[in-house]
This record gives sequence, C-alpha cells and structure tokens, in this order.
Amino acid sequence: MSVIINETCGGDDSSTKNTGGKKQCLEGAVRTYILSKSKFKFDSLADAKSNAKWDEAKTNKDIVVFYDIEELEPNNTENQIKNGRYSDYKIKDAIKGVNYTHYLSTCSHEAVKSYENSDYNRVFRVTDNNELLCEVNEDGSVQGEPLKSFIVGIREDAPADGVPSTKVQLKFDSYPLSIIKPDFDLTDYEGIYDVKLSQDSATATSIKVKVSSGCSGTEIDSLESDDFIVRDASGAVQTVSFVPPVNGVYEFTGTGFANGFTVEVNGVVVQTNIMYEGGKPLVIAAI
Repeated sequence: MSVIINETCGGDDSSTKNTGGKKQCLEGAVRTYILSKSKFKFDSLADAKSNAKWDEAKTNKDIVVFYDIEELEPNNTENQIKNGRYSDYKIKDAIKGVNYTHYLSTCSHEAVKSYENSDYNRVFRVTDNNELLCEVNEDGSVQGEPLKSFIVGIREDAPADGVPSTKVQLKFDSYPLSIIKPDFDLTDYEGIYDVKLSQDSATATSIKVKVSSGCSGTEIDSLESDDFIVRDASGAVQTVSFVPPVNGVYEFTGTGFANGFTVEVNGVVVQTNIMYEGGKPLVIAAI
C-alpha cells in the first residue's frame, strides 16, 4: 500500500484531500533518472533526501545513475474502451509511458543497454527543479516508480546538423506518484566511473601501472594504497609497498614478483565527489 506526498505544495498529509482552489503545485520537467533494484527502498523520507544514503545505495549497487535527458515525449498506451449502446466500458487500463533521448558516446550507450532485462526495474526521476518523483509506502519507506519495461533503442548516427543519440522507452506499472525535495542537488548526481589498469613496466621487485577512466582514457592519479590489491599467480594477496603516482604512474614494490601476478582496484573506491570501480584485474607479464 502506498501514500501520496507532494512536497512541491509543501505538505505531507497522505489523507484524502478536498479539491480546493484552481491554482496548482506542478513539478518541473524530468531532467535525469536513476534506476533501482526491485526490492531496494530508502527506509524513510529523511533517508531518501540524504546525500549520504544515496552514496551508500550507489556504492552497494542498489541504484545506478543515468544521463541527462535531451529530448522527451510521452509514450502512453491509452485505455481500451468498448462502446456500448447505453454506456462505455473500459476493457483495459491505460499504461503510462515516456521516451527519453540521450546524446551518448558508444561506451555510455552500451552501459545503458546493459540494464535491459535486469533486476533494476524501478526508477527515481529527477526534475529540473531538483524534485524527486517516487513512490512512498505506508510504512514511510521510499521506492522508485515501478517499471513494466525498460527498452533501449539503437544508437542513431549523428545527422549533418546534430549528434549521435539513443532513445530509451519506459513503461510504468500503476502506482501513486509522490514528489519530494532532496536535501542536496540530485540534478548533477553522477554514477560510478569505470577505471582500467594498464601495465607500464614490471620487474621482480617493482610493478608500475597506469589507471585511466572512460572512453577518453583520462588518467586517474588520486587513488591510494588501500584502493589496490596485488595478488600472486595463485590468487594470494601480497604485501607490497605503495609509491604514490608520478606522472600518472603508480608503483608497487616488493620481492618475488613474477608473470601471472595481478593488480586490481579494491571494489568501489569512494572519494569526496566521485566513485571509481575497476574491471578485470590486470595480469602482469614480461617480467
């Protein structure tokens, strides 16, 4: 069971309301959205407004942050009506839907595409006015809006006067919409950045690696010793000394390094305004 809260109007009373005057409290246009796992919920309204709780959910992979919406259009399925002689009969309820168009690189397109047919089947949508569209349950917990489908189209080539684009089609299950105001700016909230390790050099006593992020290969030089794990060929964790990066190159020193050793990023690295996560471990070769 859900309740309705509309903090655009400044109230949180979930009881049935009188219609009142004609002036309305209207939310802004949706700017971006955040998918969440089907069973994920914030325990309270306060948690749903908290930057720390959003960061916790992102670190735990309960949510995934998507990109700004450049174009949007409704994609509703209307009520199916049987016209009788004396009355009309609703055969099937309408289904709310929307199409969002993003301007994406190939890497970002593939990231969005990977969430089709996944367990991320609820969505928090964020408006230009930093309003959060969501579902509030009777126990006070907050969930994303339930989705019937999440379909990612092909990546369209750039026209002569434009840029490449990807259209995402969302269909919603029935639910009572609530609108709340977060305590921080969700319009600029970003997802986790993938990082890639590459070998710079290796000897029996020194392993040097570079760390880069994104399609552009931007070098990352802010990681620290606890952000890495070095293993031998059997998978055993090694104790090594860490040398902070010089010209973008990190160094691990020790003894007995050999081909087949690996270096990996230690889970999700949480920094003040950004998060990183490594992919496959780097396998050391040519020692």
